[in-house]
Amino acid sequence: MLSKGRPYWGLVEKNVSLSFLVATPLFQVTWLQDNPLFAEIDPQLATPPPVHVGAGQGVAVYGERPPTPVDLNDLCPPPEACPECHVPKEAKCNDGGIALFHLVGRMEIKPFANATYPGLPSRVLDCQLYAVGKPVYHRNTEALYGSWMRDPMPVMETLGEKLWVTKENDTYHLFEYSNKTMFRRDIATKRYKLDHPFKGNAHVVYNGSFYYNERDKPRMLRFDLKSESYRQLDVPLLITNNSNYLYTTENNYMDFSVDDNGLWVLYGLSSDNNNTVVMKVDAYTMKIQYMWNISIDHHIFGEMFIVCGVLYAVDSVKEKNTKISYDLGYTFEDL
Repeated sequence: MLSKGRPYWGLVEKNVSLSFLVATPLFQVTWLQDNPLFAEIDPQLATPPPVHVGAGQGVAVYGERPPTPVDLNDLCPPPEACPECHVPKEAKCNDGGIALFHLVGRMEIKPFANATYPGLPSRVLDCQLYAVGKPVYHRNTEALYGSWMRDPMPVMETLGEKLWVTKENDTYHLFEYSNKTMFRRDIATKRYKLDHPFKGNAHVVYNGSFYYNERDKPRMLRFDLKSESYRQLDVPLLITNNSNYLYTTENNYMDFSVDDNGLWVLYGLSSDNNNTVVMKVDAYTMKIQYMWNISIDHHIFGEMFIVCGVLYAVDSVKEKNTKISYDLGYTFEDL
């Protein structure tokens, strides 16, 4: 034994001459011809003894050798190709709102009555509704209902910032605001006196004119904002009584919409069939271009509107979450 205490065994490779410095004399250790040589080292030493390797006599090995270096591609092989995805099936909406079939059984779209009209003009723009955004708060009012409007096709670009407002309790006046800031402050820059009062809040401002339903009459009026002159159109088979209101809100007998194709008017027939009429009107001449009689019960919906020549029906305008139940294309074939 070279020293006392628990022995530590070390392996020395061939032809290696080692010297171990221990607490007592220096011992010389030499590799034998065919057998590995083991030497005991005192484990109580604070510093391991130095190893002296003669030139050209080999390498001393302690513990396990490091792993053989490998290429990075061996450590991180190329990713496997993703499996081919299947083409998803066409999505089908569940009846989460008002199911059209349950309301009317079978929808019918036909020309209105037996009258002859010039016909529907060609579409001026092939567009579609992209999204319905969240409501943006501008100001509040104590009125139950009212309307604020912008001209989507102003006669002059400077008029594009103006807003027009109608109030529930003042049906003989139309209020004009120079911009959105004045509207929030409720500071009207002009007040128009109307010779004929309006009904409801579904009117529009379009191309420099105010279009509205004359109160308690089956008549729509065009009020030119510049000349303050009138044109009128009597609406066929419109009954203005308390049983023939449009929609669940029961504020209007007519609903006006404008888009890139012009002016549209929606109204309901008598309570006998509850059908909805879509009427396309020339906004300048106030002449009917075409009319459809659609077997949709307008009393059940909260609102309808037309964008890009497509009619949309909204389940409710009072609930926080609602749905657009269906739409009808420009020629009002079922989509």
